[in-house]
Amino acid sequence: MSALEKVTIETFEDRVIGSEQPVLVEFSTSRCPACHAVKPTLERLAEDYSGRARVVEVNIEEEPALGRFFRIRAVPTLVFFKDGEPVDGVLGAPAASVLRRKLEALASCCDAGEGGCCR
Repeated sequence: MSALEKVTIETFEDRVIGSEQPVLVEFSTSRCPACHAVKPTLERLAEDYSGRARVVEVNIEEEPALGRFFRIRAVPTLVFFKDGEPVDGVLGAPAASVLRRKLEALASCCDAGEGGCCR
């Protein structure tokens, strides 16, 4: 079973926008080789940051309105949300260290209770 929570248009508001934790959203498709390649890294991050940050996936084939709203033009597109706003992003399947560094910065700010410091 995947550690990544699938988010839909019905759950996006609650699970991403309304999250008190930072959220890393992977916008992907089922036929994308790079999406499949980055999935183990994202699953590991979801486990490692459990309770500090959330890592979720949105399949834009199943949720085209979310893909259009966020102007997703290539997959995978990874978007970091803090306080309900997109604050950073990465295209493609970056090294785990890149994603970990970005997620750690966001989670650390939240741990310190520094609110907007991560923007």
